[in-house]
Amino acid sequence: MKTQKSNDGLPSIDIRYMKSSDIPQIINLIQAFEYPFGEEHYRWKYFQSPWNNITLVAEVNDEIIGHHGTILRPFWVQNQHLLIGLKADLIIRPEYRGRGLFSKMINITKQEMLSKGLDYTYAFPNVMSFPRSQTLQMGSLGYQPLYIKILQIKAVLRKLGKFRFLTPFSRGFSFFFRSRAKNKYESIEVKEVLNYPDSINHLWNEVIADPQRSYQIIGLRTKEFLEWRFKKCPDRDYKLILATDQQGKLRGYLILRITEVLGLKEGAIMDIFHSPFDQGASTSLLSYVINYCIDNSVDLIACLLTDSSNCLHQILPNHGFRRFTKRFNPVPCIVVIQHTSSKNVDPWMLKSNQWFLTFADDDVL
Repeated sequence: MKTQKSNDGLPSIDIRYMKSSDIPQIINLIQAFEYPFGEEHYRWKYFQSPWNNITLVAEVNDEIIGHHGTILRPFWVQNQHLLIGLKADLIIRPEYRGRGLFSKMINITKQEMLSKGLDYTYAFPNVMSFPRSQTLQMGSLGYQPLYIKILQIKAVLRKLGKFRFLTPFSRGFSFFFRSRAKNKYESIEVKEVLNYPDSINHLWNEVIADPQRSYQIIGLRTKEFLEWRFKKCPDRDYKLILATDQQGKLRGYLILRITEVLGLKEGAIMDIFHSPFDQGASTSLLSYVINYCIDNSVDLIACLLTDSSNCLHQILPNHGFRRFTKRFNPVPCIVVIQHTSSKNVDPWMLKSNQWFLTFADDDVL
């Protein structure tokens, strides 16, 4: 696709599309910086999406020394469907940095997206890579709220080290995470199921047609997307929990993953979706998940949620979830967005209350 010639005696660098046969080298590249996934994960992530991807590699003498992934995700933006690119696995070997390679890969990706009529990319950079996103003129939605409910106070205090001395007072701290909400609505049935029903599409259509919906930007929550994102992911176990009324109508769903974070057993609420003001669905789903996590000795439950989710921001505290700020958030979550053809993103798109984002919209969990 493109060759970067060198004037400093270093070998030239070729930039091209990623191929399936590159996956073993990609894993070797990633594991120098973080723990990689298996081959099947990257094959699912970059080659099995229904919406394709724009993923580049940089190589020197047939050795891959850089990777720039852009996963195309379907979004609903101001009442129209758009594909938006999600940046993922942006890595360059240290000895090849400082040669403008990262910027070149970004510019090639921009041109590819423009040729397909795609206008936006977004990313969840970590604290280390966030400053780099600013030099690339990516607009920031800022730090997004993380809601946490601690179930095992003693276990969490012991793991946090510097707070271990507070362990004798754990009973007092449990007051802050106590649930004040009713357990469930009698007219709503909640259960875990294995398959994603067609009724998810009906729920999606109802929500995006709801005039009370405050957010203008939301990733697709159809059966096709959820099956690819969660059911077909080869190395993760996600639990699908449905809330239905007495007539069998789907009122909402929640997707849960039990994982380990900082040595603690965490229940990650990957996604929770229902009509904007359906308190019955949110209360019933959260009550079910809390009881499930207690029964399975989970230490804490975490939920990422932007400020646009209507009743959920009132319901979560009622269930004992506490909103963690940037200062106290153990894993700060930042969202950035970039226009592919303009230096500036429309100001309204940089307001987090215009977005509905959860862990489902990231590529990591």
